[in-house]
Amino acid sequence: MKKEAVQLEKQYQCQVKEDMDAPFVGKVEKLYENSALLTITDFNAKVDNLNVEELNHRIVVNFRHFLKEATEPMPKKSEA
Repeated sequence: MKKEAVQLEKQYQCQVKEDMDAPFVGKVEKLYENSALLTITDFNAKVDNLNVEELNHRIVVNFRHFLKEATEPMPKKSEA
C-alpha cells in the first residue's frame, strides 16, 4: 500500500511475518517516511497472544505490509 493511502486513526489489516505469525489489524498512531506506528487492535490470540504482549500492543509496519483497510473485524478461524 502506498503512504498516501494510509490515514491516521484508521485501521488496517497487516501481515508482518518477522513479528507476528498471523495477519492482524492495527490503528495508525503515527506516520513515518516508509512505515507507520500501529496499535494492535485485533489479532489471532491463539497464535499471537505472546507476540502482542511482547510488543506491548504496538508495532511499526512498513507500508508494503499493509494488506487493506479494516472495515470489519477479522474473521475468526474455527477451532480445530
